[in-house]
Amino acid sequence: MLADAVTAGGTPAADRARSVAYEAGLDLGKKVRKDRRLRPPGAERAMAVAAEVLEDYGFEPSRTENEVSLKNCLFHALAQHGPALVCQMNHGFLDGLMRGLGNETVQVRLQPTDGQCCVRLRGD
Repeated sequence: MLADAVTAGGTPAADRARSVAYEAGLDLGKKVRKDRRLRPPGAERAMAVAAEVLEDYGFEPSRTENEVSLKNCLFHALAQHGPALVCQMNHGFLDGLMRGLGNETVQVRLQPTDGQCCVRLRGD
């Protein structure tokens, strides 16, 4: 019902949802940066900190040299009904988190993969 309510009327609702999620991620990133007294981190450090934060929130990050993927989606049930909405929200949240941490180089990509979160962080 929530996905139907938000997506009724088309793309603008999804855009608003992404914007709200971006601001939430930005605020979280700024808080983490302040609490940890981080200078603007490079890509590797930003992805490491993001992975720690995301794990604290219940995501299951998996990290390779240049990428962080999430083995789960916290909103899996909702994503089954409204994947575009949930993926846009996750994308906005992670993009905001990276920017709030002070990193502008890590790419936040939508890359849907069955059984995983649709967003990946790339440090190249």
